[in-house]
Amino acid sequence: MSAYLTRHNILIAAILVGILMALFSHLQTVELRGEEPRRAIVAMEMNISGQYIVPKINGWNYYNKPPLFNWLLLSFFKMFGSYDAWVVRIPSLLALLLTGLLHYFFVKKYLSKEVALLSSLLFLTSGDIFFYGTQLSGEIDLFFSLLVYTQVILIFHFTERKDYLTLFITTYTLAALGVLTKGLPSIVFQCITLVAWLAYKRDLRMLFHWKHLAGIICFALITTSYFWAYARQADVIPYLINLVKESSQRSAIESSFISLLLSALAYPLNVIKFLLPWSFFVGYLFSGKTWPSIKGNDFLVFCTLFILANIPLYWFTADPKSRYIYMFFPFILVLLTWFRQEREHTLTGTTRMINILLTIIIFLVPLSGLVIPWIVDQALIPNAFLKKGFASVSSQEV
Repeated sequence: MSAYLTRHNILIAAILVGILMALFSHLQTVELRGEEPRRAIVAMEMNISGQYIVPKINGWNYYNKPPLFNWLLLSFFKMFGSYDAWVVRIPSLLALLLTGLLHYFFVKKYLSKEVALLSSLLFLTSGDIFFYGTQLSGEIDLFFSLLVYTQVILIFHFTERKDYLTLFITTYTLAALGVLTKGLPSIVFQCITLVAWLAYKRDLRMLFHWKHLAGIICFALITTSYFWAYARQADVIPYLINLVKESSQRSAIESSFISLLLSALAYPLNVIKFLLPWSFFVGYLFSGKTWPSIKGNDFLVFCTLFILANIPLYWFTADPKSRYIYMFFPFILVLLTWFRQEREHTLTGTTRMINILLTIIIFLVPLSGLVIPWIVDQALIPNAFLKKGFASVSSQEV
């Protein structure tokens, strides 16, 4: 047993080292692309002009995103004294790792160490995040997903502890930070998840408690303080209107019926594609009496409820992009991991083979990320980051 644990720990350590090397070894190799230059330029202008409240690009007011992520980038620019691509990408990569660490901590507490470790590794090496999100880590989405994941998981954690004041203060504070990062989606996540979970727990009365009001006040103080400061320096009305418009463009509000219908039909397949190769575990969902057994664990119920209650916001949209739903990945993958563990004892003939294959894939995914530094002229290769290693698992268009 001791020898097995030693080999197991060495293997886990090797996988983690491989992930870290794959994430941080070539930050400067691929040029900034997608939305990365825009995020960097706004932060650079803040540093040059000393204007930190009103985001600008080339001196013109930039209305699409609030400035919290730019403030984070600015702090890294000042810390390292550089505007290089690797500095732009570090904050989101750290956010990704922190999301995985928090996920491990909470799943270990409410399920098991095995499920916590495996689902965290699956999250970090899921195809779309590893081969797309981390290659465009100068974008905002990995950091925003950390805020939303923490906000959502704390709703469950503090509800279980019956610590409602801390629940409302912390989650509404995180929702406010989310608003200052990406606008309205954080409010929607907060309202839908809170109402759905309290309804399931038959505790909706807490919505009318003074502790809930305290959380709302914290949210209002943080958000209104920023927009008040903005209004003192520029016209805040166009800014607010554009933030609402940006959020509605990501939902069904501004999409045609035909585009919505076609997108909705294809969406489940898109999600499976985003989660490759781990979405192959979806087969466990349709075996045995797995679904009824969820009711015995509140954490599994919460994960399921969070997904079902919130995913329609992104399902019924004509613009389905993987990066908009990164915050769902940990909850989906912990369910798939748990289903796999529950069914493992009924598949004794193939369990060893499945476990060996799983270990090999988890080990190879981060190793494949080390290919980039050896691609000499990758600037001439269209979508080079999609063509390394397991390129087939991440065909999302940049």
